[in-house]
Amino acid sequence: MKRSLACICLLILLCTALVGCAETGTVVRPNENAKVALSFAVDESWGEFSFEPVSLDKGAVGGALPLPTVDAADYCEWAWFYDTECKNLYDPTTTVQADTTLYLGQIGKVYCLSYEHPEDVTFTDPLPQTYRYGVGVSLPQATQTPVGYHKQSTWKCEGQDSYWLGVPASAHGDLTLVWHAVAIEYSIGYASGIEGVAASAVHGNPTVYTVEMGDTLVLEPARYSGRTFAGWVLYPQSSTHPEFVVNGELTVIDEPMYVTSLSFEAITWGQFTLVATWEEAQ
Repeated sequence: MKRSLACICLLILLCTALVGCAETGTVVRPNENAKVALSFAVDESWGEFSFEPVSLDKGAVGGALPLPTVDAADYCEWAWFYDTECKNLYDPTTTVQADTTLYLGQIGKVYCLSYEHPEDVTFTDPLPQTYRYGVGVSLPQATQTPVGYHKQSTWKCEGQDSYWLGVPASAHGDLTLVWHAVAIEYSIGYASGIEGVAASAVHGNPTVYTVEMGDTLVLEPARYSGRTFAGWVLYPQSSTHPEFVVNGELTVIDEPMYVTSLSFEAITWGQFTLVATWEEAQ
């Protein structure tokens, strides 16, 4: 009788504990075979694409997913994204912990870039090796200009005449970019130094000079009846104090100075005025 009573009490206690657990929700039976799904949302404007959800074990790697066939005319590839704006690209190497919806979008194809340039030219940044259609890429410019080239040098695409500061977003296909020296044109103004006399009447020097590195422009003397030419005075037209090679020496021009020739080996500023000075004829 005592044994029966003890069994009855134990059974009552067990039932009470189970009921309490059920009420508080503390009993959890883990499901070792839990599944998650990757679902696919497609904007109707992309076309009539349909993809069945992919079922995975929870924590499994998502892996590669089905995509539409690439349309070569678009120069783009299809891709899955985590967001409707198609900015956060799906990573097939990560594990999937919960049901996830992916959104179909396009991503520009990646093309290769190659370059041709003198070995002694250095650039502001490493040269990019690829670019993506629809995005393009900016191109570093030269930081060190070797003898025979100009600081304004830049890139041209092989087979084209236009200069490139970057690969445009609309470009497609592998490209070869060639580094070209851009000719610098200096504008030279002249004044006679004599009131009422036009500058054109007193000089025979060019007003626009296309620089050839290492060349020296020898200045012709001005001529005027009744006056003896005393020399050209160089007047800078900038507050930046440009550097010139004047009469064979690198000089910072911050005030008027006499010059007989201009060497274009190190000029970094391209506009100036030369004024003729005179002596009274004896």
